[in-house]
Amino acid sequence: MKFTRRNFLKFTAFGSITMLGEDAVRKAGRLVPYVIAPEKLSPVRWHTLATICRECPAGCGLHIRHRDGRITKAEGNPEHPVNRGGLCSRGQSALQGVYDPDRVRSVLYRTREGTFGEETWENALRRIGGLLKAGRGRAALVSRLETGTLAEIFTQFLNAFGSDRLAFYEPFHHGPVRKAHAALFGAPVVPYYHLDRCDYILSFGADFLETWVSNVQYAFQYSSMHSLRNGRIGYFTYIGPRRSMTACNADDFVQVSPRNLPPTALAILKIMLDGNLIRQGRGIISPLVRDVDLRSLENTGITRERLENIARRFASARNSVALAVPVAASGREAEDLALAAVLLNHAAGRYGTAIDLSRPHALSRTEDDAGMARFLEELSERDVLFIHRSNPVYTMPGSEKLLSRAGMIVYCGTMRDETAALADWILPANDDLESWGDYEPYPGIHGLLQPTMRPLADSRETGDIFLRLAGSAGKRLHRGANGSNGESNDEAGIETAQDWVQQRWRSLNPDRDWEESLRRGGNWPARISGPGRRPPKPRQETARLWKGFSTGTESGDPADNRADLWLWGSVHLFDGRVSNRGWLQEAPEPVSYLFWGSWIDIHPQRANALGVESGDVIELKNADGNGLEAPARLTTEVDPTTVALAFGQGHAALGRIAAGLGVNGYRLLSSREEGDGFFGRVSVRKTGRKASLPRATRTQEQHRRDLLRWKRLEKVAVMKPEPLTLPLKEGYLPGRDLYPPHEHRGHRWAMVIDLQRCIGCGACAVACYAENNLPVVGPKQAPLERHMAWLRIIPYRHPDRADRIAWLPMLCQHCDAAPCEPVCPVYASVNNEEGLNAQIYNRCIGTRYCSNNCPYKVRRFNWMNIDWQPPLHWQLNPEVTVRSRGVMEKCTFCVQRIRNAQYRARLADRPVRDGEIQPACAQSCPTRAFTFGDLLDPGSEVSRLTRTEARRYHLLGHLNTKPGITYLFRIEQKSTDPAES
Repeated sequence: MKFTRRNFLKFTAFGSITMLGEDAVRKAGRLVPYVIAPEKLSPVRWHTLATICRECPAGCGLHIRHRDGRITKAEGNPEHPVNRGGLCSRGQSALQGVYDPDRVRSVLYRTREGTFGEETWENALRRIGGLLKAGRGRAALVSRLETGTLAEIFTQFLNAFGSDRLAFYEPFHHGPVRKAHAALFGAPVVPYYHLDRCDYILSFGADFLETWVSNVQYAFQYSSMHSLRNGRIGYFTYIGPRRSMTACNADDFVQVSPRNLPPTALAILKIMLDGNLIRQGRGIISPLVRDVDLRSLENTGITRERLENIARRFASARNSVALAVPVAASGREAEDLALAAVLLNHAAGRYGTAIDLSRPHALSRTEDDAGMARFLEELSERDVLFIHRSNPVYTMPGSEKLLSRAGMIVYCGTMRDETAALADWILPANDDLESWGDYEPYPGIHGLLQPTMRPLADSRETGDIFLRLAGSAGKRLHRGANGSNGESNDEAGIETAQDWVQQRWRSLNPDRDWEESLRRGGNWPARISGPGRRPPKPRQETARLWKGFSTGTESGDPADNRADLWLWGSVHLFDGRVSNRGWLQEAPEPVSYLFWGSWIDIHPQRANALGVESGDVIELKNADGNGLEAPARLTTEVDPTTVALAFGQGHAALGRIAAGLGVNGYRLLSSREEGDGFFGRVSVRKTGRKASLPRATRTQEQHRRDLLRWKRLEKVAVMKPEPLTLPLKEGYLPGRDLYPPHEHRGHRWAMVIDLQRCIGCGACAVACYAENNLPVVGPKQAPLERHMAWLRIIPYRHPDRADRIAWLPMLCQHCDAAPCEPVCPVYASVNNEEGLNAQIYNRCIGTRYCSNNCPYKVRRFNWMNIDWQPPLHWQLNPEVTVRSRGVMEKCTFCVQRIRNAQYRARLADRPVRDGEIQPACAQSCPTRAFTFGDLLDPGSEVSRLTRTEARRYHLLGHLNTKPGITYLFRIEQKSTDPAES
């Protein structure tokens, strides 16, 4: 048969429908994947499946968009109480985890030569199960944090072999927070924080907007407390050695060295005690802070007056909260700081109002560093060690030697990471988006995971793997109908992880409909109420149990070659588990705006003393002799006695994207002496080599262009809206405008961006990559400014205060008098009938005149044809054209979403509702900084804000481009520093 274009289209269409039909048959009676279930599947319709994000322990709700048998986009579940529809960049990248070309695709075993060979599932289960059955192996299991059914399967699996050696391990375990609550209340928990009910937040190095416990949840709560309401906003003070993204969002940043964090917190506590500002706990607090000398803090650069201002604000606030300890920190100083924060909250009476101990986070179940070390030290040759989606070889220095003690290591996961490379067996597990499961981040919030598409590899569900392993060893596991665990050889027993999930769900929620719960994504109360009961009474013996605080406050010498080390978690790369995803590597770090690598932040004062310039490669070496090298970035954003480095890079094994990028900060974690700070001290040495610092923007200065505007709070209350030239007929004047006004048919789409709500997290930019098929150009092309981001979240410095940074979301302004349009010789850039500045790709010949004439510099040119490495091409949005070399592109306001909403409205014979259309950036934003709508609709929110909001302004409005995007001023408040006017 002749292979013509017609036959090709027929066969590909038939293949797509067949794939979709098989998927539907498989789901029949087992899955209810739709928020609104259709009567039948259509290969051209979008379907939404609800599940849970497991890219970190936060447990946000997800809606996965499914079409033609594949998933293409992740969104936040607006009903879920953790994220309320928002989603961070890591959650957006979950689809890249499914389609990762470097995923484990078959069972692997270690050969006698030390290499890996392929094996069948049957042989693998038989050989591993046979070893357990013969009693020649004691079972032990290390896993990432799990709750619910999978944790139950793990426990029962170990019990079947007479073991209880189960460790849930997370590198960011928040152990000091748990120890502090155990010391004061006898409850070793990470509590539920109600930041949205506070009007004052005090953070001691806790980056709660980035990687601390549940960043999307806290971002939403923070934006609520920090937004303008009735002329007032909440206040936020950050005390720490590095100006992180979270610190940049603070109204007041107090820079102190790591070793001075605990004494500073104690000094605030003592000032409250001496000033009679505490509400309770005097008997407990007094002996603990008796030896704190406030005068010793003078050489840290913090005046007593400033500390008193902070103490008064914290104590007098209607509701305040203190958060403390950076992620992955441990040791004496971390525990001291955590207890000081707990005591501050107790003294101000915040337990029972802002903090709920009765609703602990699931992280409370994880092992801390000491507990994990004890677990590994107990391993022996008799042990069969199972490791589930955890990478201790990468995150725990020295763990490789301890893990090697085990007689056999069986790794169960999706990626061949550093720990998988040490294993004897690698069993490929389904990705979370291909799996059944449940997850409970807080008590009462039961999230359900369900497969959103068929597995792409020869993988199995994790629960099924362990159930089959037990069966191969003659230990058939069974979950009774009443919810009790037991061992059974009954052939009618529950055999699949899906059955276990469903059985457990119905035993816990007998009055809930299973299918409705699947559509919803789980079960949770309609409203998360405040603390349900009074907090437990503090333990009076706390003063005797605590060893005593470290109160040394020496400031350190910047000329010394030894420095305090400060390690921090990246908002994009987290603890390193997601480093093999191009979207996250190409997303710039919010403050430095660097990407694709590692760098060491060092203060210019220390750098000058060491003869170090920006880009010089320097070596950091800890007390154990472990060292690493990375280029230096000179910045005052870090304390003079401190050097700072991010976690997440430096993988020896994970995948082709992560390979060769940066250095592994975990290598510098070592055994520390008391007084060495949270992460120890390191020696700093100049190597004599140079390296580039790849940056996504040339400057963070505004150069007097008034791009990102601030207003003091006291002025906002009395200011009047400045005149705007609206992108409508009324904005045109015959004597000023060269062209006549556009005729808008029915709609004029526009956007408002509230800079007060933007925290700089970059989730919107990654969502744009996912929605609009933006290619990742890689570490060689991106520094040449060839990255393709349609939306950039640019950090700009305050025009009068260089130490203050905020973010300006920069995308196509969809101008009504767009300078890009008249210069295009082929009419590829046009203004359509609804006010969108459209780009017609098949007309574009790549002159780049439009880019030259755009004052906002938001157009991106395709310098190359991108090879979408299979199966990454499966993620491409079928409604968005994949552009080719030589074509200019830019933001479209997600026109495909606009058209879909219009089609739905037309079918329902109704107008498009306000808020019904959400571009990808607006839908993903955790803080609701974006508002999109129709400017011709006088009742729309975007129309109200554009016409009446006092803080409104247009970017470069004097150019008369009539932008379709209106920005709202960022609000600044007076610092606690008495020196500030």
